[in-house]
Formats: sequence, structure tokens, C-alpha cells
Amino acid sequence: MVNKTDFTRKTILTMLRNSSEPLSGEKISGKIGISRVAVWKQIQTLIGLGYEISSSSAGYSLKESGDHLYSWEFDREKPNYEAFRELDSTMRKARELALKGCPDFTTIVAEKQSNGRGRGSKSWDSSEGGLYFTWIIRPDLPLAFHYIYTIGATAVLSRTIADLYGVETSSKWPNDLVSPAGKVAGILTEMECSGEKINWLSLGIGINVNNRQTEIDRTSLRDMLGSRIDRKSLLTRFEQDFRKTLRHEAPQSIRSMWESHSSTIGSSVRLHSEREGLLQGIAMGITSSGALRLKNGSREQTALFGDIYTKKQENTQ
Repeated sequence: MVNKTDFTRKTILTMLRNSSEPLSGEKISGKIGISRVAVWKQIQTLIGLGYEISSSSAGYSLKESGDHLYSWEFDREKPNYEAFRELDSTMRKARELALKGCPDFTTIVAEKQSNGRGRGSKSWDSSEGGLYFTWIIRPDLPLAFHYIYTIGATAVLSRTIADLYGVETSSKWPNDLVSPAGKVAGILTEMECSGEKINWLSLGIGINVNNRQTEIDRTSLRDMLGSRIDRKSLLTRFEQDFRKTLRHEAPQSIRSMWESHSSTIGSSVRLHSEREGLLQGIAMGITSSGALRLKNGSREQTALFGDIYTKKQENTQ
């Protein structure tokens, strides 16, 4: 069943977008079947959510449609979907909802974050124009396979971007999506477990879409394409592809998919991990537990996580 408030806002915006002249509150109220005061309240709410709506004696006008991610902006209803103008972190909000028992694949999205989280103690620049969201998943897989969600999301996102825009990106272990121009996206995972069972897993994803980049090691899809990207289309297609992959692919297949999209595999790697210390070698792949396999001469080592620096081998052996 379509949410009544969402339907009202969608109808108001559609009327404003399709009109070449200002629309009076009376005309809008007559179309929707609500009072003029209720129309005014909805207009004020939409302005607070970032829509550029002006009012005059002639009525209301939408200055710019914008690129918004609220539920009423999508062609089809999005169940278990919450969008915000701003959050400190979609991961924090997701944890709050997960602990309250929200449904599988609940989505939390924000136009911007004031305290976007990266891996470890790092932050994620979350200015307007990017795509910042968290999926709350209640997995069927045991704890040992939790990493499948991170590498699966990275590999699927790479494939989705290539299919939609013809832009080639690659997975960088453990949780980044990169291009020759810089980092495009990052993925963060948090979960709660009972023994070997995952109660819930939050997959936080930040994608540089239309947002301006201030760090030299990052780029955006807009920078690479030279034009703005419709974030709704990207989010919708990515979710469809990811859910299909989780339904139909086994963990080994997902590992192979990640390796085939990886810039790390086959590279000379220097890796610093708090647990394993400084490791160096050629990245050979990932193990069944998600650890990176490194080969240094005849010696092979593994690392579950860490900061990694790669240099593509000049001579393939």
C-alpha cells in the first residue's frame, strides 16, 4: 500500500514540474483533495527537504527539480526505505533500526552526512551529490562468510557502473572501488552475532557520484563521465544486481567475481596490519575466510585486514 504522505508529496511535485506557470494552493488542494493549509504545510516540508520552491501571489513554482533520493521520487514504491536530508552517519541510524528489529534489506540513505565513517578511525567526505546509504541485511550465511557481503557489493558495484555508464573500475582489497583517477567508493561493514549466527549486518556504502572532490586520491563518476548521474537509477540498479547475486551465487563464485574485478590481485603489495604487522609480496587472491593471500618468494602469508598499497608488477611471472 502506497504511503499517503508520500503520494501527496509526489503529486504536488508532479503538478509543479508539469506546470509552465505558478500553481495556486487552491488548485493543488482541489486536485489532491486536501485543504490549502495542508498543501502549505507539505510545501514547507518539501522546502526543508531541499526542494527549491518559491511562492508568490500567483502561486507556487518549482525552481529546480533537483536530484533527490526520497521515496516518492522513485517510479515504484520502495518498501523498508528511509531517506534523510542529513544524518551524522547512515551506519549509526542503521544500527539503531537493526536493534529494533527492522526487516531484512532495510535501506537508510542520506543526502549528506556530517560524520560519515570510513574504515577504522577514518572519515568519509559526504558532501551533497554523493550516494550515501546503508543496507541492513539479515543473512542466511554463517559468520565465517560475513566478508562475502563486502566483496560481493564491491564487485557488483563495479559491474553495475560498467553496464550503466561504460566506466571501468576495480576492487581494491579490502573494501574500496577505484579507478586510475582515484577512489570511487568505499564499503563499511558492521554486524551483531550470536555464536556463529549473524543477527544482522549493516553494509554502509559511499559512492562519489556528483559530489565535488577535495582529496587528490578520489574521483567521482561525474568527473569521469563529464556529466551528472541520476543517483536514483544507480541505486535502483545496484540493489537489483546485488540482491540477485546474493540469491543465485555461492560464496566461491562471489570470491571469483571479486578477484576478476580486482586491481589488487597480481600486484606487488605492501600491507600494514595491526595484527600481522608489515607484510609484502604479490597478492595471489583471497582465502575462503576472506583473508588476502600474499606470496613473497616461496613464502605465503595471509592478512584479514589492513592498509594496503599496491604497485602493478612490471613483469608478470
